[in-house]
Amino acid sequence: MLIFDSLVHEIDIVRFLTDSPIKSVEIKHFKRNSNAPEGLNEPILALFETESGVLANVEMNVNVRFGYQVKTEAVFENGIADIGRVGGLELSFESAITKTEHVTYTTRFAPAYDSQIQRWVNAVALGKIDGPSTWDGYLAAAAVEAGLEALRTGKKVDVKYTSIPKLYSLAS
Repeated sequence: MLIFDSLVHEIDIVRFLTDSPIKSVEIKHFKRNSNAPEGLNEPILALFETESGVLANVEMNVNVRFGYQVKTEAVFENGIADIGRVGGLELSFESAITKTEHVTYTTRFAPAYDSQIQRWVNAVALGKIDGPSTWDGYLAAAAVEAGLEALRTGKKVDVKYTSIPKLYSLAS
């Protein structure tokens, strides 16, 4: 569940940010979160190596019980992109800082979902293709398969891809 329900999004964004498919996946375990349901060993640390040589690490802990939070810090040669910080109410009171957090992904990502659907509708109206394709989904699914094997075996696992079908070159 942790890999194909949650980590798949980070797999997709790593490939998007680096413009390079993921070459291998490795999963490491931390001390088990006592809030996690039986059979779910989390938190995890996922290490992704891309074909271009970028190494990305993702910490995943979905049972933290304070809300729904996604943060990304991408460190590049000439700067850092800090993505997903809470922009809502922040209270500083009695030596503490508190921020409101989303409870679920539906409130956190509602504007992004709306924007993605609107871009698709606009592209269809113009007879164009915009946004991710099923090939993007395939690349993420192949990396998820490697992630599941890495989780099961505790080893670094190479991602196995098929060649891109000619169909996708027609869309460019």
